[in-house]
Amino acid sequence: MNSITFFTVLLFVVAAAATSNAPPVKVALYFESLCPYCQDFITGSQHKAWVAEGVADIMSLDYYPYGNAKETQNGTSYTFSCQHGANECTGNLIETCAIKILQDQKLWYPFIYCLESGDVTKDGKTCATSLGINWDPISACANGTQGNQYEHEMAVATNNLVPAHTYVPWIIINDISHNDDLQNWAQQNLLSLVCYLYTGTKPAGCYHAQPYRPLPTPISVQ
Repeated sequence: MNSITFFTVLLFVVAAAATSNAPPVKVALYFESLCPYCQDFITGSQHKAWVAEGVADIMSLDYYPYGNAKETQNGTSYTFSCQHGANECTGNLIETCAIKILQDQKLWYPFIYCLESGDVTKDGKTCATSLGINWDPISACANGTQGNQYEHEMAVATNNLVPAHTYVPWIIINDISHNDDLQNWAQQNLLSLVCYLYTGTKPAGCYHAQPYRPLPTPISVQ
Protein backbone atom coordinates (compact mmCIF):
# COMPACT_ATOMS: atom_id res chain seq x y z
CA MET A 1 0.00 0.00 0.00
CA ASN A 2 1.55 3.34 -1.01
CA SER A 3 1.56 6.35 1.30
CA ILE A 4 -1.18 8.25 -0.56
CA THR A 5 -3.53 5.27 -0.46
CA PHE A 6 -2.71 4.59 3.18
CA PHE A 7 -3.52 8.09 4.39
CA THR A 8 -6.63 8.21 2.18
CA VAL A 9 -7.84 5.11 3.99
CA LEU A 10 -7.05 6.68 7.36
CA LEU A 11 -8.94 9.86 6.51
CA PHE A 12 -11.93 7.77 5.41
CA VAL A 13 -11.87 5.84 8.68
CA VAL A 14 -11.66 9.03 10.72
CA ALA A 15 -14.56 10.59 8.82
CA ALA A 16 -16.69 7.48 9.02
CA ALA A 17 -16.10 7.14 12.75
CA ALA A 18 -16.97 10.74 13.60
CA THR A 19 -20.11 10.90 15.73
CA SER A 20 -21.38 13.10 18.52
CA ASN A 21 -20.34 10.31 20.90
CA ALA A 22 -16.94 9.41 19.51
CA PRO A 23 -16.20 5.69 19.69
CA PRO A 24 -12.94 4.47 21.18
CA VAL A 25 -10.14 3.44 18.88
CA LYS A 26 -10.05 -0.35 18.60
CA VAL A 27 -6.71 -2.06 19.13
CA ALA A 28 -6.70 -5.82 18.53
CA LEU A 29 -3.51 -7.70 19.37
CA TYR A 30 -2.83 -11.29 18.31
CA PHE A 31 0.23 -12.45 20.21
CA GLU A 32 1.91 -15.13 22.29
CA SER A 33 3.09 -14.78 25.84
CA LEU A 34 6.83 -15.43 25.40
CA CYS A 35 7.35 -13.71 22.06
CA PRO A 36 9.95 -11.00 22.80
CA TYR A 37 8.51 -8.62 20.20
CA CYS A 38 5.01 -9.06 21.62
CA GLN A 39 6.42 -8.31 25.06
CA ASP A 40 8.12 -5.22 23.66
CA PHE A 41 4.82 -3.94 22.29
CA ILE A 42 2.76 -4.69 25.41
CA THR A 43 5.29 -3.15 27.80
CA GLY A 44 6.45 -0.42 25.40
CA SER A 45 4.29 1.25 22.76
CA GLN A 46 1.03 -0.06 24.23
CA HIS A 47 1.94 0.91 27.77
CA LYS A 48 3.03 4.42 26.80
CA ALA A 49 -0.39 4.94 25.27
CA TRP A 50 -2.12 3.37 28.26
CA VAL A 51 -0.50 5.60 30.88
CA ALA A 52 -0.84 8.85 28.89
CA GLU A 53 -3.45 10.96 30.66
CA GLY A 54 -6.95 10.01 29.52
CA VAL A 55 -5.84 7.86 26.60
CA ALA A 56 -6.85 4.52 28.16
CA ASP A 57 -10.42 5.86 28.03
CA ILE A 58 -10.35 6.31 24.25
CA MET A 59 -8.97 2.84 23.46
CA SER A 60 -10.84 -0.45 23.24
CA LEU A 61 -8.45 -3.37 23.61
CA ASP A 62 -8.97 -6.91 22.36
CA TYR A 63 -6.13 -9.31 23.16
CA TYR A 64 -5.79 -12.83 21.74
CA PRO A 65 -3.01 -14.82 23.46
CA TYR A 66 -2.38 -17.63 20.96
CA GLY A 67 -0.17 -16.40 18.13
CA ASN A 68 1.71 -19.08 16.22
CA ALA A 69 0.50 -21.93 18.44
CA LYS A 70 -1.15 -25.08 17.11
CA GLU A 71 -4.04 -27.01 18.59
CA THR A 72 -5.10 -30.64 18.35
CA GLN A 73 -8.60 -31.73 19.32
CA ASN A 74 -8.97 -34.69 21.67
CA GLY A 75 -12.68 -35.31 22.00
CA THR A 76 -14.08 -32.26 23.75
CA SER A 77 -10.71 -30.85 24.82
CA TYR A 78 -7.65 -29.49 23.06
CA THR A 79 -3.89 -29.91 23.27
CA PHE A 80 -1.75 -26.89 22.42
CA SER A 81 1.81 -26.66 21.18
CA CYS A 82 3.49 -23.27 21.24
CA GLN A 83 6.34 -21.63 19.37
CA HIS A 84 8.37 -21.02 22.53
CA GLY A 85 7.49 -24.26 24.29
CA ALA A 86 5.23 -25.44 27.09
CA ASN A 87 5.81 -22.39 29.30
CA GLU A 88 4.40 -20.19 26.58
CA CYS A 89 1.26 -22.32 26.42
CA THR A 90 0.93 -21.89 30.18
CA GLY A 91 1.36 -18.13 29.84
CA ASN A 92 -1.22 -17.99 27.05
CA LEU A 93 -3.71 -19.84 29.24
CA ILE A 94 -3.16 -17.55 32.24
CA GLU A 95 -3.58 -14.42 30.13
CA THR A 96 -6.62 -15.81 28.31
CA CYS A 97 -8.29 -16.70 31.60
CA ALA A 98 -7.53 -13.24 33.00
CA ILE A 99 -9.14 -11.59 29.96
CA LYS A 100 -12.22 -13.80 30.13
CA ILE A 101 -12.71 -13.63 33.89
CA LEU A 102 -11.82 -10.00 34.57
CA GLN A 103 -13.50 -8.72 31.35
CA ASP A 104 -12.69 -5.07 32.07
CA GLN A 105 -9.55 -3.99 30.21
CA LYS A 106 -8.69 -1.68 33.08
CA LEU A 107 -8.23 -4.82 35.15
CA TRP A 108 -6.79 -7.33 32.70
CA TYR A 109 -4.39 -5.09 30.77
CA PRO A 110 -2.40 -4.04 33.89
CA PHE A 111 -2.29 -7.72 34.90
CA ILE A 112 -0.94 -8.80 31.50
CA TYR A 113 1.48 -5.87 31.52
CA CYS A 114 2.78 -7.08 34.90
CA LEU A 115 3.17 -10.65 33.62
CA GLU A 116 4.93 -9.60 30.43
CA SER A 117 7.29 -7.42 32.47
CA GLY A 118 8.41 -10.45 34.47
CA ASP A 119 7.85 -14.22 34.35
CA VAL A 120 4.49 -15.09 32.83
CA THR A 121 4.44 -18.58 34.34
CA LYS A 122 5.51 -17.64 37.88
CA ASP A 123 4.32 -14.10 38.57
CA GLY A 124 0.55 -14.58 38.28
CA LYS A 125 -0.22 -14.53 41.99
CA THR A 126 2.23 -11.71 42.68
CA CYS A 127 0.84 -9.58 39.87
CA ALA A 128 -2.75 -10.27 40.90
CA THR A 129 -2.05 -9.40 44.54
CA SER A 130 -0.29 -6.16 43.62
CA LEU A 131 -3.33 -5.10 41.58
CA GLY A 132 -5.98 -6.20 44.07
CA ILE A 133 -7.18 -9.02 41.79
CA ASN A 134 -8.31 -12.42 43.06
CA TRP A 135 -5.77 -14.89 41.65
CA ASP A 136 -7.67 -18.07 42.57
CA PRO A 137 -10.32 -17.99 39.79
CA ILE A 138 -7.68 -17.22 37.16
CA SER A 139 -5.46 -20.05 38.38
CA ALA A 140 -8.36 -22.51 38.51
CA CYS A 141 -9.38 -21.50 35.00
CA ALA A 142 -5.86 -21.89 33.58
CA ASN A 143 -5.54 -25.35 35.11
CA GLY A 144 -8.98 -26.65 34.18
CA THR A 145 -11.41 -27.35 31.38
CA GLN A 146 -12.69 -23.78 31.34
CA GLY A 147 -9.29 -22.42 30.37
CA ASN A 148 -8.87 -25.12 27.75
CA GLN A 149 -12.10 -24.04 26.06
CA TYR A 150 -11.24 -20.36 26.36
CA GLU A 151 -7.88 -20.96 24.70
CA HIS A 152 -9.66 -22.83 21.91
CA GLU A 153 -11.73 -19.68 21.35
CA MET A 154 -8.49 -17.71 21.01
CA ALA A 155 -7.26 -20.27 18.48
CA VAL A 156 -10.46 -19.98 16.44
CA ALA A 157 -10.30 -16.17 16.44
CA THR A 158 -6.65 -16.22 15.37
CA ASN A 159 -7.12 -18.87 12.70
CA ASN A 160 -10.09 -16.98 11.24
CA LEU A 161 -8.10 -13.83 10.56
CA VAL A 162 -8.43 -12.48 7.01
CA PRO A 163 -5.79 -12.04 5.81
CA ALA A 164 -4.22 -14.82 7.87
CA HIS A 165 -1.56 -13.65 10.29
CA THR A 166 2.00 -14.33 9.16
CA TYR A 167 3.85 -13.15 12.27
CA VAL A 168 3.36 -11.85 15.79
CA PRO A 169 2.61 -9.40 17.18
CA TRP A 170 -0.24 -8.96 14.67
CA ILE A 171 -2.05 -5.68 15.27
CA ILE A 172 -5.37 -4.61 13.77
CA ILE A 173 -6.67 -1.08 14.28
CA ASN A 174 -10.38 -0.16 14.06
CA ASP A 175 -11.18 -3.42 12.26
CA ILE A 176 -9.23 -2.21 9.20
CA SER A 177 -7.85 -5.11 7.19
CA HIS A 178 -4.29 -5.65 8.38
CA ASN A 179 -1.58 -3.69 6.60
CA ASP A 180 2.08 -3.03 7.32
CA ASP A 181 1.65 0.76 7.58
CA LEU A 182 -0.73 0.55 10.54
CA GLN A 183 1.30 -2.30 12.04
CA ASN A 184 4.47 -0.19 11.92
CA TRP A 185 2.77 2.87 13.34
CA ALA A 186 1.18 0.92 16.19
CA GLN A 187 4.37 -0.89 17.15
CA GLN A 188 6.47 2.26 17.05
CA ASN A 189 4.05 4.85 18.44
CA LEU A 190 0.59 3.61 19.38
CA LEU A 191 -0.10 6.78 21.35
CA SER A 192 0.15 9.02 18.30
CA LEU A 193 -1.92 6.59 16.21
CA VAL A 194 -4.75 6.39 18.74
CA CYS A 195 -4.76 10.16 19.18
CA TYR A 196 -4.75 10.68 15.41
CA LEU A 197 -7.70 8.37 14.83
CA TYR A 198 -9.83 9.43 17.79
CA THR A 199 -12.61 11.69 16.56
CA GLY A 200 -13.73 13.16 19.86
CA THR A 201 -12.12 15.75 22.09
CA LYS A 202 -8.52 14.69 22.56
CA PRO A 203 -7.52 13.88 26.16
CA ALA A 204 -4.58 15.68 27.72
CA GLY A 205 -2.24 12.77 27.04
CA CYS A 206 -2.60 13.31 23.30
CA TYR A 207 -1.03 16.73 23.51
CA HIS A 208 2.17 15.22 24.84
CA ALA A 209 2.41 12.55 22.15
CA GLN A 210 5.56 12.53 20.07
CA PRO A 211 4.83 12.69 16.32
CA TYR A 212 5.15 9.44 14.43
CA ARG A 213 8.34 9.20 12.41
CA PRO A 214 8.61 5.88 10.55
CA LEU A 215 11.86 4.09 11.25
CA PRO A 216 14.00 3.20 8.25
CA THR A 217 14.40 -0.40 9.51
CA PRO A 218 11.64 -3.07 9.48
CA ILE A 219 9.60 -3.72 12.60
CA SER A 220 10.52 -6.70 14.79
CA VAL A 221 8.19 -9.68 14.45
CA GLN A 222 8.28 -13.47 14.69
